[in-house]
Amino acid sequence: MQSGYFVHFTNIYRTSWIWLVIILAFQQILVLESGQKNNLFLNLLFWIFIAFLFYLIWPRRFMFIENSFYFTKLFSAKLVEVDLRYVSGVHTGKYTFQFNYAGKYYRFLSVGNGLNLLKDRFQKADLLESVVASESE
Repeated sequence: MQSGYFVHFTNIYRTSWIWLVIILAFQQILVLESGQKNNLFLNLLFWIFIAFLFYLIWPRRFMFIENSFYFTKLFSAKLVEVDLRYVSGVHTGKYTFQFNYAGKYYRFLSVGNGLNLLKDRFQKADLLESVVASESE
């Protein structure tokens, strides 16, 4: 079993970042308007912001076991199994890796050994043409 770390980079992930900014802005506006530094509601909003921030930036783990690729979704602890035979549209960037599987679009941010492992395993699964074409652009 080979594994690495990644961060989701899909539309849901981007929308979550927007909501994070909205929560922080709302909390800061209430702090400035009320003039109270030790308000329980404002402190609760701030700690919700901190928890949400850690949840979004915490890296998730992916694994390769034989011809399958496993990873967790953004708001689920359940593993998603991807059979490499049915993957299409593989593209890589400097820090991103994206592919289509069963009609769904997946995009990951990964660096270092994790990104190299993703590239190597998908190349071994005869998806080399789309990976090489993407890197030459």
